[in-house]
Amino acid sequence: MGSRVKVKMNSAGAARVMNSAGVQARLLAHAESMAAAANSMLDPASAGAGRFEADVKPGKVRAHARVTAAGVYPIRHNLKHNTLLKVLGNG
Repeated sequence: MGSRVKVKMNSAGAARVMNSAGVQARLLAHAESMAAAANSMLDPASAGAGRFEADVKPGKVRAHARVTAAGVYPIRHNLKHNTLLKVLGNG
């Protein structure tokens, strides 16, 4: 008893892991499922007016995924109904 374990993080290694292709693929899959859920809330008659889209980009420390409204209709729908918050489970 009394012995302590010390851990020293390798920041460069952690950044490589968090920016790796596998992590980016997992983030993109999650963002695409969120975009699909948001698109399912849109009116099917307005399919040509824009959709929610997902993408992923590497960052300095970790990759970032985002879901964006591509078009006027999904932007207005999100403003009026908080579509993306509902997809996240907060609305």
